[in-house]
Amino acid sequence: MRFKEELDLCLAKLNGEIEDSWKDIVNKLDLDIHEDTLRRMAYGYRKYDEYLQKFNLNDKNDEELASLTEKILELKEKRIQLSDERTLTNKKIRSLARIEDFIKLFREELDNFSYKDVKDISTNKPLEKDQEGVLLLSDIHYGLKIDNPVNIYDPTLAYTRMDRLVDKVVSYCKLHNISKLDIFELGDTISGHIHNNIRLENRQNVVKQIVGVSDLLSYMLHRLCSELGLVVFSMVEGNHDRVLPKKEDNLNEDSFSILIQELIIEKCKNIPNLRIVKNIGLTYSQMEIKGNKCFGVHGDKDKINNVIGGLTNISGQVPDYVFMGHMHNANEYTEGQSEVIMNGCFCGTDEYAYNLRKNSKAIQKFMVFNDTGRICTYNIDVAK
Repeated sequence: MRFKEELDLCLAKLNGEIEDSWKDIVNKLDLDIHEDTLRRMAYGYRKYDEYLQKFNLNDKNDEELASLTEKILELKEKRIQLSDERTLTNKKIRSLARIEDFIKLFREELDNFSYKDVKDISTNKPLEKDQEGVLLLSDIHYGLKIDNPVNIYDPTLAYTRMDRLVDKVVSYCKLHNISKLDIFELGDTISGHIHNNIRLENRQNVVKQIVGVSDLLSYMLHRLCSELGLVVFSMVEGNHDRVLPKKEDNLNEDSFSILIQELIIEKCKNIPNLRIVKNIGLTYSQMEIKGNKCFGVHGDKDKINNVIGGLTNISGQVPDYVFMGHMHNANEYTEGQSEVIMNGCFCGTDEYAYNLRKNSKAIQKFMVFNDTGRICTYNIDVAK
């Protein structure tokens, strides 16, 4: 019996009957515990043995001893399970505490770097019959360096692409007399550190990625708000934004996106015609646009053919439109009266996609809505 062997060896070690070390016993029994843990447990075994001696339980038959041993093993397993759960809980608490500390630090440090003297053009308010603009922004993967035959991308070129995108959006807004712009940022703002090959391709570490992309997005919002009326901005977290590499170790709130969002809020706090809607941790964002229920998701938790039903289940509302990123390929799909619109990839074709012989344009979508719904879509290639 495995437990009796463990018990006998531990008692023999405590009584000086064998010269084996605790580590030797752990290895001999092939135990998945530290030698110090076994040593501490041995003193409990000694108490258990003394208890048996005191009440003459050593005389019990094999069936009774087996029953007692089984109960002791159950208690031991529960103790290990509780210890594992406590370790995981403490890990998550430490992770969340670090995020809160980061937010506090960044707020203090960036107060002097927020945009100042921003012109108030918020009097240009949307009229009831105005058309409304929607910009989808996804998969920036800031920090990633790409250099292959079909695509070149790095943090510097991210600003070039963002300028190109803003110029196009402003021109389309003026063309359609749009005074309100809704922005769905659909996740994977940073490259992160979830895979080893990504770590090798990253030009910057995660901290620099967080600061860099928050500055990039704040720069975009400042430019748009300087040219347009009301701008509404919302974010959702992507899989590359998660804090811990293994997805099963993360809660929905365990995302660097919450830091990026707080940095944007701090940097853009003086912009009068900007409204930021917080959604990090919810896994989806939601806005009503000209009477249409519009949802934004990253896409790692959804499939294009079941996202409508999934969002209906958790929100209690049937979406008119769902905007997705993640797949790095612009596409559209209709289910019943609902439309699923997939955005392209801001960073473009990376090494992984290139080696799979996949290549797609770095498209970000801009749409125009009126009271009847979406009336037109512009696919903006930010790489050209």
